[in-house]
Amino acid sequence: MVKFPLPDPSITELSSVADSWAHSASIHEWTIGADEAAISAVESTLGRRLPSALRAIYKMSDGIGLLQGNLVIEPLRPPKEDSFGLIDYSDKLREWKWPIPEELIAFGGNGSDELFGVWLPTERGPGHPHPIIEVGEIFEDKSFAVVGTDLCKFLTIWTAFYTMLCLPEISTRKTKKALDALGVPANLRIMNPDEVDEELYGALSKWADPTLPDYNPDPYDRGLTAEQLRASYGQNFR
Repeated sequence: MVKFPLPDPSITELSSVADSWAHSASIHEWTIGADEAAISAVESTLGRRLPSALRAIYKMSDGIGLLQGNLVIEPLRPPKEDSFGLIDYSDKLREWKWPIPEELIAFGGNGSDELFGVWLPTERGPGHPHPIIEVGEIFEDKSFAVVGTDLCKFLTIWTAFYTMLCLPEISTRKTKKALDALGVPANLRIMNPDEVDEELYGALSKWADPTLPDYNPDPYDRGLTAEQLRASYGQNFR
């Protein structure tokens, strides 16, 4: 397999996460990156510009499976009829009666039942926060949780947690290097996957994203509504 791709170094907020992924490349799957024209065409269809970090990921790899499938970012366009692509993922979910608000651009999931999207109202510019939202498979108003105040903070938490869950049994040396790249404090490092738990996730969240409203977000037990998200992060106006 070719060497793990790295983002444009000018996207500094993504560099440490991508460096960590490079050290743990054996637990990821990637493909050829998209060019600027392909990303811009999808943005035109969506009617809004993607956050710089998400654009940079698509330039690294147009669709990517990370951390043994515990984080999946769908390609820009569906590679086949029965698959997903960023360009129409949210629309398909709405057709299937998922309660996806217009402000939420779904981009992937956790490899299980939960989905991830970026809150991206049409009237807000790149200087405004674009939190990452988890969607639970419950088809109710309270289906959402804020899992990151921005994409890079979410990726830092998720990557640190699943690196410690998935990589130590393959290589403790690579695990240490991957955690070094993220800057994970020594007191939050665990090399025994059996000890990686909800408490650790909360501690990682507090370290990497201290303004996160809930350090152990859960759309099932403490779900938010779309209206609550709109009140905090903005909304589309017709």
